[in-house]
Amino acid sequence: MRLLTDKTVRKQVASALMEMRKIWSSSPDVQPLTVEGLEQIGSLIFLRRRESSELARLKFGKEMSIGLLSALTFGCVSIAIDKHYTHRALLPRNWISPTKKPDPNRVIHHLLVQVANHSLAIIGLIELGLDSSARVVLRALQELCWLTVLVASDRDKMIAYCQATGHGRARKVWSESFSSGKLRDGLLSLERRLRFPFPAKMRRYRRNLYAFYSQSVHSSVGASTVGSYAVESPSDRRHRSSLFGATGEISRSTLVQLNWLLFQTMTHLIHIFGSFPDYKLPKGDSVWRLALCLIRCLPAVLR
Repeated sequence: MRLLTDKTVRKQVASALMEMRKIWSSSPDVQPLTVEGLEQIGSLIFLRRRESSELARLKFGKEMSIGLLSALTFGCVSIAIDKHYTHRALLPRNWISPTKKPDPNRVIHHLLVQVANHSLAIIGLIELGLDSSARVVLRALQELCWLTVLVASDRDKMIAYCQATGHGRARKVWSESFSSGKLRDGLLSLERRLRFPFPAKMRRYRRNLYAFYSQSVHSSVGASTVGSYAVESPSDRRHRSSLFGATGEISRSTLVQLNWLLFQTMTHLIHIFGSFPDYKLPKGDSVWRLALCLIRCLPAVLR
């Protein structure tokens, strides 16, 4: 695969290299770089990607399979909720506004599309040996999942979420309702309402996990150092560089946390859809039947 596939970019790079050759023409010990030579150097990127992909599938086949199944499940639920694919809406369309705009079903649909796509991004990054980048997206997915659950569970929160348009207004709404701490508090209250086991313990678990992956988002010295190597275990001292991607055993934990986050999120959503009075789960709809079958598979594969 060529590094520079665009003709214009190739011409621009060739011109820049020509200028450098003129500057260094008086230095016989300097080997001039050509576009072809640059392509040979760039082939290392594709070699590392191919090696990482093969190794990741070999090492993490189970975890990646569960992740892909989970992403597919969220995708099917998002389709089932979308008003264009079901005969009966999950929520009354006037749930947050008498004008039916925005449609609350579409709000949840859009959030679930993002959950599915973020999940695929994490799996794809790990397959390319880019675990640090996957952890950054996983931190974003944590907040997205918490937000999705709370917006789906509370009319006032959905109204506030839909009003967060424009940078200034969005910052104010996020500070008041959707900061990471507010999201965790909201989940704690919801889990107590749903009578989930160990809600306080789950809140501590989410807080600690959020803090851990925030190190990758903020490029802490520890995260940047560890992320620059393909680490097999905490005691691994081989220091294989992760430049351009390299698969290490440490990515397994990223996938495991992804899969549990998605499972927990879907568990919350199904309890909301099935027990909150405003929701009417159209079980007779063919797309919903498919979605419910996929949801049934998740606890089976996580045993």
